[in-house]
Amino acid sequence: MPRLAALAVPALVLALVGCVPDPAPTPVVPGAITTGTNTPTPMPTSTPTATVTPTPGPETEPVAEGCADIISAQALYDYNPNVSLLESFQPNAGSLAGDAVTQEGIACRIVNQTSGDTIDLGVVHFTDDAFAAKERSVSASSTPADAFDGYFDVVDGQGVAQAFTSPYWITITSTDFAESGDAASLVYAALSGVS
Repeated sequence: MPRLAALAVPALVLALVGCVPDPAPTPVVPGAITTGTNTPTPMPTSTPTATVTPTPGPETEPVAEGCADIISAQALYDYNPNVSLLESFQPNAGSLAGDAVTQEGIACRIVNQTSGDTIDLGVVHFTDDAFAAKERSVSASSTPADAFDGYFDVVDGQGVAQAFTSPYWITITSTDFAESGDAASLVYAALSGVS
């Protein structure tokens, strides 16, 4: 019996040695896929691809001409010898002249030296596609003019003349305009001034 006990002790020691964990396990790398051998395998990475979203270009370009280029002193005199062009003019926001300025255009004001009445001119230089779209929009919502190739309406007591010559949109507004003929000479002068 003592001989059997002596043989059982080494067998027990061997069995216990098999239960001891490895002294230095392989560390697990975050983001790695591990296999049964504890060898880290890097996860596949994908190279991000940029998504290019086309952005539309601007619809307008700066107007190169100045007010005196568009409405000459002679054109003003022919219209009415008593009017003059203001040196500087800040149009009201929301007016057609104000809209022209926000679209890289110019705004000009003509003043009657006696009555103080004003005439506002706005000029916008559109790109080709935007010009065609603007002309369609105005033609759909405005009345064709009798005295010039363009449109004329009276809105809130103010005559509004609009004309197009590619790529320009011209607006001329005044309480002095009751019909298209009242604005015709200025419209023709502006069309000639931007051409």
